[in-house]
Amino acid sequence: MEKIHSLLKRQLKKLLGDSYSLPKELQEIFKAINNAYIQSDIDRNMLERSLDLSSQELLTTNTELQKTLSLLNATIESTRDGILVVDLTGKIISYNTKFVDMWNIPAYILDSRDDSAALNCVLDQLSEPEIFIKKVQELYAQPDAESYDLLQFKDGRIFERYSRPQRIEDKYVGRVWSFHDITIQKRAEEQIAQMAYFDVLTNLPNRYLFKDRLNQAILYAEKYKKLLAVIYLDLDEFKRVNDTFGHNFGDKILQAVSDRLEKSIRKIDTLSRIEGDELETTVARLGGDEFTILLRELKENKDASRVAQRIVDLFSQPFHIENRLIFITTSIGMALYPNDGRDVDTLLRNADTAMYHAKEKGRNHFQFFSEHMNIEVLERFSMENSLRNAAYKEDFQLYYQPQFDSSTGRIIGVEALIRWMHPEKGMLLPDTFIPISEDSGLIMPIGSWVIRTACEQNKAWQIAGFPTIYVTVNISGIQFKQKNFLESIAQILLDTGLEPQYLELELTESILMEPTETTFNTLNELKAAGVRIAIDDFGKGYSSLGYLKRLPIDTLKIDRSFVRDIISDPDDRAIVRAIISLARSLNLKVIAEGVETHEQLSYLQEQGADGIQGFLLSEPITLNSFTQLLKKEGQLHPHKFTEYIKTEDSFRI
Repeated sequence: MEKIHSLLKRQLKKLLGDSYSLPKELQEIFKAINNAYIQSDIDRNMLERSLDLSSQELLTTNTELQKTLSLLNATIESTRDGILVVDLTGKIISYNTKFVDMWNIPAYILDSRDDSAALNCVLDQLSEPEIFIKKVQELYAQPDAESYDLLQFKDGRIFERYSRPQRIEDKYVGRVWSFHDITIQKRAEEQIAQMAYFDVLTNLPNRYLFKDRLNQAILYAEKYKKLLAVIYLDLDEFKRVNDTFGHNFGDKILQAVSDRLEKSIRKIDTLSRIEGDELETTVARLGGDEFTILLRELKENKDASRVAQRIVDLFSQPFHIENRLIFITTSIGMALYPNDGRDVDTLLRNADTAMYHAKEKGRNHFQFFSEHMNIEVLERFSMENSLRNAAYKEDFQLYYQPQFDSSTGRIIGVEALIRWMHPEKGMLLPDTFIPISEDSGLIMPIGSWVIRTACEQNKAWQIAGFPTIYVTVNISGIQFKQKNFLESIAQILLDTGLEPQYLELELTESILMEPTETTFNTLNELKAAGVRIAIDDFGKGYSSLGYLKRLPIDTLKIDRSFVRDIISDPDDRAIVRAIISLARSLNLKVIAEGVETHEQLSYLQEQGADGIQGFLLSEPITLNSFTQLLKKEGQLHPHKFTEYIKTEDSFRI
């Protein structure tokens, strides 16, 4: 115990005095205690040295941290971007002076950390604040997401907005937003683009931009199998105007023309685009007095001709330039994709060629590149214009083809058939102009005229004392599907005084191939009113017998194509027998059309057809001729019908 711990030694001396002797066992215990004291002193000394060292390191670390924070603040304050730091809930944690300046947020709002007031101040400045809020909400829902977009201000400024998450180790604690003002840069880019892609005089797309858009349109049309058209036009005699009035005056004409074209194309753009399409029609100035128009996604080729004609019509009104009225016309050429070219240069070249052909043929009109198509479309367009004029003047006639009872020969009805006396082509049959009237929308006034005229005439025959018959009128599918069709029929019957049972509406089988509830309702209401319903050309299409049973039909008309060969073709005979049998089972009348021979008539009589219509008995005839035929009606004995038609004195007119 020579090196007994000082504390232990003092305690032993106090208890035992200066001289003491301990047993060996007790000595071992005190030895262990002594060692514990010694180790405690060692540990205490080490802890004291460690605390002294930690204090120094903390002081050093704090100094370095202050230097880092100072550098970071200096860096953030010196940047040209506005910086905002928020926590995960959007509460403002920090920001720099640039942020305050860029957003013009009052200092008291930021000092008070009033987040709602700060947000309202921001939103009041933006053109689309809802987009701003939506993006913020998306990012707070995705703490790990980064974002970049542009902000448009009401005053015209444009900011880039960038956001990234703030992490401490692997934990997201907030978000950093940075804002960069790019207003000057964007305006410079727009000015450069304007100079590069737009015509300085008219502000229309120039040749470069037009070719780029045309190329994109071709790629789209090729991928989705669409049609498009390039319209190429220039002003007739524009050089003479320039030479007469000067180039400044000519420039004003070009500006007026471009303005009129652009406004008009906005109105007719729907002709060249399907509903919902986001592609826009392009009007461009290639240079001088040459303009081009790109029509995307044509529904059909004739739409291009309609647009071209409307452009020609634009120039029918004079231009008011410097208190002068200037009349100027245009020549137009058109090329269609893919028929007239599959690339930009070919389409432009062919449209240009067609434009020069238009000039050579008299100016002030349009020309397709394809001569064959040009003739066809121009003829159709001319026909449509003439038909529109005829519809306005009601310049039509009705011819009448009688329907005879197959057993007695009595006239039981008459079909009213429209004829158009064309000023150049003479009398035209319905097949020539009815399809055009359907495409152009003229079928409504024309169809209404036919029904009204037929009803008026039938009423006139009744007043004159002739036997009562029904008059049959063909109804177009487009006409039948109009919302006011029922009302128009009712009004005509009311105006003419004709009782409904003396009017028969003849519908083609194709109209009823896929009947809807609207079809059923319309037919049922007509039937309830007393109007007769017939199905024309029965057997050519496909009719569900289930639908046929539900439809309120009075008459089936056997198509002339089956009647023509019933003597020589056993299949046609079988079809005719089947139609007559079907009609019998459904309690319907049967009229056979196109009867031209005695053999056909005899066969149809044997099979039990109710009525006969055809050239054997009478072709369609004028009003006066049919009236004379009605007068003869009383001279014919019912039982002498078959013998009568075999004589020279037949019904044929």
